Amino acid sequence: MSDKENREDKETGHTAMVFFHGIGNPRKLGTLATFLDEFDKYGSRQNRHEIGIPRNFKHKIEEDGHGKSRGLVQFRRIKKFKEKDVQVKIVRAYEGYWGDDVNEGISPISFLIWLAKILINLLRMRFSSWRCYPLYRIRSLHLVENEFEGARSREKLEALYRKFVSTQGVEKFPDGRFSDFENFLKEGNVKKQYGDFSCIANMWRIRERASLLRLSAILGFALSIILLIALNLFVLIFYIVRDFVIQEAPGGLTAVAAASATMAFLIWLVWQPFKQRISDVYFWTTYDERAKGYAIKEKRISQAVELISSVVSNPRCNDCVIVGHSLGSAIAVDAIFRLAEKAAALDLSEDVRKGRMQEFQKIKYLFLAGSPLENIFSLFQEGNGNSHRFNRIQEQKSPTLRGRLFQDTPESQGLTIINFWSRFDPISARIFSLRTPDNHRRKMIYNCESLPPGSPLPLPAHSGHFGDPECMKIIYRATMVGKYSENQLPDERRPLSIGSWGIFLISVVLILLFVQVIFAFLGNTALLILSFVAFIAASVGSLRNIASALKRNNT
Repeated sequence: MSDKENREDKETGHTAMVFFHGIGNPRKLGTLATFLDEFDKYGSRQNRHEIGIPRNFKHKIEEDGHGKSRGLVQFRRIKKFKEKDVQVKIVRAYEGYWGDDVNEGISPISFLIWLAKILINLLRMRFSSWRCYPLYRIRSLHLVENEFEGARSREKLEALYRKFVSTQGVEKFPDGRFSDFENFLKEGNVKKQYGDFSCIANMWRIRERASLLRLSAILGFALSIILLIALNLFVLIFYIVRDFVIQEAPGGLTAVAAASATMAFLIWLVWQPFKQRISDVYFWTTYDERAKGYAIKEKRISQAVELISSVVSNPRCNDCVIVGHSLGSAIAVDAIFRLAEKAAALDLSEDVRKGRMQEFQKIKYLFLAGSPLENIFSLFQEGNGNSHRFNRIQEQKSPTLRGRLFQDTPESQGLTIINFWSRFDPISARIFSLRTPDNHRRKMIYNCESLPPGSPLPLPAHSGHFGDPECMKIIYRATMVGKYSENQLPDERRPLSIGSWGIFLISVVLILLFVQVIFAFLGNTALLILSFVAFIAASVGSLRNIASALKRNNT
């Protein structure tokens, strides 16, 4: 850094951007550079006289307060005043890199067993007593958010449910069924103090059960389709090998062995692009503290806490924007809540607490793209345990936006979370599980649907959120200007239509899949090959039709 640049940075300070990359096999600063390419592409199209453009991207080295050095990318916001380019802001972009963990990827068999366990756990939650899984029950109250009005608030129903699962509630209603909860709500003193919540509670149960059943059905359907395709492919290979390669009589084992070996090779080949990505999620979702995955998860969160803390503690840092993609968004969220816990820790001196709070309040925006946060919460609930106290502690430890650090102050606005999701990205989902105060005037979490350029293909859709200009517009304005208008946010659900041809072709694909099963049992090789070719053609056709429909919707 030149003396002039150093002097400018000291005088004006800078905005910090911390980017947490997603799953896969990233290279250090590689994913940050890819994100900044999209940032620069969008920024270069902006008006120099109004919002300005990013320029002078340079790799720099920064030392933290402990003498540790780290690489970053620094760039400048340039605006044109009277036909002259003027620097109005310095931005330092840091990478929350966590790809250096050494872990062995899981096998396809382990993946299928993992999916089956998730399905079994969803069904267990669906048919469990109303007292079980209290954290999930309380978080699922968002399903009846539109039913609360007047004195009948969400916080009151939460308090009633906690009374029901407390020690006194267990003694009075040992079975903990929903009918017991209804009887508890109808008690005279409860009704007098809190009001009548019977109708809302019943609606809560119906919608919560329906939500779990829907998730179970989707997961079960996906698992069935995977197994059906694998079975059809194996039978197809077997018949081709038997009738055209070996020409073996029915009942011979040579064709079975050759088909099994070919199938194993194809599974290995198809598995390679997904292996590391799925393994990252697999290790992240473990709750067993003795497992290797748990230690990896804690290490990643600690690294993220250390990075964010070091960035915002820099006196030259004016404000901070955090961007998390895929699993990186879950790491960023956990790190932010760990930082909030540190600022609220017991026995801190007032100076230390005040300093930590001021540093935390530099974090203005948290952007999540392709975030699995809601799916992780819905699909991976740890055992409910028999201890009411343990369940209460687990609930208190879970992320919430109800703390003092997240609230607006006269000096500054609190943290805003913007979640970019897509219906074509199976990993992402709208976030409802993070609790916000009922009496908070400003909305703290926004769910915005993105339309990644790779839609409707799942992997390109998951990796392409930053390619959607509607999403990058918000990140760009928050970073370069420090604010945006709410009416500039994309809709929570965009009005998309895949058209009647898209629906027809998807139906044809599913029908052909089951037709192949019939032909496989009949043993007709020619019809099986013909139906498989038709299945591939219909699949490609439906994807192309949906992609063109999405382009029309987007324009």
